[in-house]
Parts: sequence; structure tokens; C-alpha cells
Amino acid sequence: MAIYDDVTERMETLESLRESEAKYRELADSLPIAVYEADLEGRMTFINRTGVELSGYSESEFLSGFSVSDFLVESDRPRAASTIGRILASGKPSSGEYSARRKDGTAFPVHVVSTPVIKEGRPAGLRGIVIDISERKRAEDEKRSWEAALRQQQKLESIGTLAGGVAHEINNPINGIMNYAQLILDSLTAESPLRVHAKEILRETDRVANIVGSLLTFARQDKQAHSPAAIGDIVESPLRLVRTVLRRDQIILEVNIPPDLPRIKCRSQQIQQVVMNLITNARDALNERFPGADDDKRIVLRASECERDGHRWIRMTVEDHGAGIPEAVRDRIFEPFFTTKPRDHGTGLGLSISHGIVRDHHGEMHFETEVGRGTRFHVDLPEEIGWALEPPDGGPGRA
Repeated sequence: MAIYDDVTERMETLESLRESEAKYRELADSLPIAVYEADLEGRMTFINRTGVELSGYSESEFLSGFSVSDFLVESDRPRAASTIGRILASGKPSSGEYSARRKDGTAFPVHVVSTPVIKEGRPAGLRGIVIDISERKRAEDEKRSWEAALRQQQKLESIGTLAGGVAHEINNPINGIMNYAQLILDSLTAESPLRVHAKEILRETDRVANIVGSLLTFARQDKQAHSPAAIGDIVESPLRLVRTVLRRDQIILEVNIPPDLPRIKCRSQQIQQVVMNLITNARDALNERFPGADDDKRIVLRASECERDGHRWIRMTVEDHGAGIPEAVRDRIFEPFFTTKPRDHGTGLGLSISHGIVRDHHGEMHFETEVGRGTRFHVDLPEEIGWALEPPDGGPGRA
């Protein structure tokens, strides 16, 4: 009778365990986060449904020798192993962020919380949760990007105000120097050796005047007349100026401007200035990487129509296969006077002015670059900018 009671008690205990395990499984499978258990060697002994769906591995794959670190990218495995050892040695839980790896090889960020399983007063394994934090990371990245763009915008506006004030202060004395130099030149005989010096003064003051003009353009974009224009017509003018120079430098120019692109309302001369600046920068990058001829020594200018937030936009792209933009200077390339070129190769105002022009057209300028592979600058302009057309006689505009 005692044996019968003992067997019955054991069977009831086993049934209770099965019921407990079933409830545990049901509870774990209902959670929107991955739940796992592992032995002292880190081998998986349990995984819930979310963990299977999140990883792409089957439950049988997890339970056939799959370790906790196998779920992570290779670079994070040593840190995870160290954390597991610390948890088992101290008996205290730990948490951290890692990059997990799905079965198809794609990586994604996770937050892992692990705690030791204690049996008879000693660690007997691990139990933990894994939370996919991709959405949170994406939101954080977008916030950082937005904050960086806002800081850059505020910086450019502040510098623009300062640049405008400095330019106006410089303008008057420079005009005075130019006038006095011209008077000196006019008073000299044709044989006078001083004519060389007077001409040099005029040449240098004219150079300063051009810089001042660029400063004023950066500080307050000139309000040139705007009208509907085709992208192909806009880019043709700067292309006529640079084609000969590019051929001389053995640079191949590819232009892909579909003729059926819609017209946009813009200040054509300003957009031409942007195109010229981007092509000139691409030319400099290619000449730096390829002193002679090369199949990759080419500039590609393309335009296409796209839709963003229900509105139609035109994207112009200038692409080169130059050396790319080093990561250390990428945050500064739109700053006035910042340049990686020698002193005799410009003032560093080109991209700043171009950025301001595109911004004033309610557009966006951004770039993609890879060191050693090249750079693509994108100029995105809305087809409908919201400006009223300015009639030639200066009378009231029409929408």
C-alpha cells in the first residue's frame, strides 16, 4: 500500500510539473519579447515563440547545441561571454545592448537582460529576455540627425549674419583702394615701371571684391527673378562652360536629363551656380585621385522626378569616382570658408552658398560618400516652390 501511495504521489507531482511547464510555456509564448534559458555552458535549453520568430531559427535548432553567443554578431560575442561568466560567478543579474544576428545574416540591435538560475544555492544556468530595440534606435538616430541639421542651420544663419556685416564694412574701403589704384594707373606714362604695381593692386583688390560679393551672396541670397524653367535648359549653361575644361583634364562627362521632366519655378542663375560648384568640386576630386586618364575618371550628372510626402520633387545628382570625403570633415563641408583645397584654389564659400541657394528654394542638399570610392551630391527641389511669378515689368505677380 505504501508503494502504491508513493507512486501515486510521484505521478501527481509529475502531472503538476507538466501543468506548470505548460503554463510557463503558454505565458512565455504570449510575451512580445524573446525569453530564453541556458545551461552553465551557455547552451540554450528553452526559447519562446517570439524568440523563434525574431531570429528566424527554429526551436529545434535552438535546442540542438545553440549557444547564447551564437545569436549575436561575432564582434559582440567576447563581451557576451564575459558578461555570462560574471553573472554566474556573482549570482547577480546583468543587462546590456548587443547586435543580434538573424538566420539570414541580417543584424539588428537588442537589449538583453539575464539573471542566474539558482538551484540548491548555486547557479545552475541562465534565464533572460531579449528585446528588439530597432524602432527605438531608429527614432534616436532620426532625432540626432534632426538635431544636427538644426544646429547646422542655426550655425549657418549666425555666420551668414556676421558675414553680411563684415562684407559691407569691407566693401567701401576696397572700392576706395580700387579707385585710387586706377587714378594712379591713369596718371602714369606707358613706360612707367610703376604701372605693373598699380595693375597688381587692381588685380588683388578685384579678387577681394569677388570674395566680398560671395560673402554677400551667402549672407542674403540675391533675389533674382524667378520663372518656370526646364532642368535641361538650366544645366546647359554651366555645362557649356565646363565641357572644354573637363576634356582637357581627360574627364568623361555623362549627362542624363530626361526631356520630359516637369518645369520648376526657380531662379535659374542661382541653380546654375549650384550645378557649376558641384561639377567643379567633382573635377577637383577626380584630378586629385587620377592625375592622368582613367576609365573611372568621370562625372555623372543626372536628374529624375520623385514623390515625397505626396508632393512632386526633382532630384539632381552629381556623382564622381574621386577619393571621397573623409569622415572627420563631413560635418563641416557646408561651413563658410571651410575647404580641404590649397589656399590658391578658392575661398571655401562654394558649398556654403550652394547650400543656402537650395535652402532658399525650399529644397535640400545632401551627399553620400565613401572614402576611396567617390561622392554623390543630391539637390532636391520641389516642383511647386510656392513663389508667385514675377512679371517682366515689375508689376503685381500672379500665382
